[in-house]
Amino acid sequence: MKRTVKYILCLILILGMLSTFVACGDDITGHYELVKVTMSDQTYTIQEFRALVGNDVEMFVELNADGTGKMAFVNNETDIEWKGNQLWSVQDGKTGAKANFTLEDGVLTLDISGMVMVFQK
Repeated sequence: MKRTVKYILCLILILGMLSTFVACGDDITGHYELVKVTMSDQTYTIQEFRALVGNDVEMFVELNADGTGKMAFVNNETDIEWKGNQLWSVQDGKTGAKANFTLEDGVLTLDISGMVMVFQK
């Protein structure tokens, strides 16, 4: 299970982050830390998820005011760009897959092929 989770997470980063954000007029820039993950109809708190993938892993989304940012998931960090309610990975100047995200009350939610990741500012 642990190996499968890592493989899926790495694959997701390679393909780009597919997600949905709705800004609702709030300033969405900032640093968001992962607080829970739902996959295969099972929800894990950050502590439970870290027990699966390792306690020392970084998992965050950072959105800068200039439309750039970073995302780290299970210690795989990638540059991203974002605009409106979409973000996409950027590697060697090439744009990856676009993803939608939602944001409500400081909670950023990404739904990537059924894996729902919740980040909080």
